[in-house]
Amino acid sequence: QRPPVGFVRDFVVEHSGDHRGHLNLKAGGLVPIASLGRWIAIVTGDDRGSTITRLHRGHAAGLLTRDETDTLVRAFEYIYALVLGNEISAIRNNAAGSTTWIAPKELDILTRRYLREAFRAVANVQNRLDSEWVARLP
Repeated sequence: QRPPVGFVRDFVVEHSGDHRGHLNLKAGGLVPIASLGRWIAIVTGDDRGSTITRLHRGHAAGLLTRDETDTLVRAFEYIYALVLGNEISAIRNNAAGSTTWIAPKELDILTRRYLREAFRAVANVQNRLDSEWVARLP
């Protein structure tokens, strides 16, 4: 079952509940990029290294273009930095726990724009790979 979602400034966010108006940086950003890294590990037969190492390996194997690789690496690092910033803020404010949820409306324009473009870039790579690899199936 998919949780109900809505849109805030072109972001898909939770529509109700504790995370209303927020998006999950881990589920929406980090996991899809890490999943691409895992897929590359399977296709290349080499599961060593971090997500970033695997993305570079994907380029070396001809699975990703240089632009896709650079974009995914930067997106992963950027989203990870936002998550880490949230965790640091939670510690400083003695919050009950850290979270990977963020409210897009609370971000400055440049951060929102970069995050939106990062999510789009990930979706574009996923769509390209999906269509190319599905076409290879008998």
